[in-house]
Amino acid sequence: MKKFNQTLFVAIAVITLSACGGTDNRVVDLSESDQPIELIDDTGLLAFLNDQVHTTRTYLDIGCDIRKDSAKYIIGHRDGLDGTPGTADDNLFNDLEEVGSVYKVGPSTLEKLYICAAASGYLFSKEAGLIAFMNDQAETTVARLDADCAIRSDSAEYLIGHRDGLDLIPGSQDDNLFDNIEEIDNVYMVGLWTINRLYACAEGFGYFTQDPGAL
Repeated sequence: MKKFNQTLFVAIAVITLSACGGTDNRVVDLSESDQPIELIDDTGLLAFLNDQVHTTRTYLDIGCDIRKDSAKYIIGHRDGLDGTPGTADDNLFNDLEEVGSVYKVGPSTLEKLYICAAASGYLFSKEAGLIAFMNDQAETTVARLDADCAIRSDSAEYLIGHRDGLDLIPGSQDDNLFDNIEEIDNVYMVGLWTINRLYACAEGFGYFTQDPGAL
């Protein structure tokens, strides 16, 4: 079986649109990054693949730009030998190992599946924790983003500059706290790779396990 790296929750460029699937009615575009996508949020990806109404062979082929043979084998695995969803021989995906074991599915196909799942509104895990981390003006500083989170120093400066305003003083009138991932992504010199690093750092500092009301 193939193994895939699962270290972060991916999400980028969130905009308010009506998505065909998912639960958030928002769309995420992961395709604009030239950095490798850390393949995460398997819960969201599995929900996308197991949606027998929305995620069809045609959708994977045309909507997700998946190779025809890969789309055929993915849906064939899920819907069983009779090719009919919702019947006794269905075999829904339980984990990424099962997805990776499908014939003609490799890292490139899996990356495209993540991009498409995001575009259908399935990948929004733990956004609140990330926003809480970025808006913690006492702890999340340029130095922390640069040294502890290992993101580019210029990206760190632009992020904190956006949040703390032109005077760079936290808690002053020109502060502009982050509301969502879209706002983070729109900061100059911030893309998917940086957001991945921010997710990892927020998780490492415990922002995904704390009560958001206590932050």
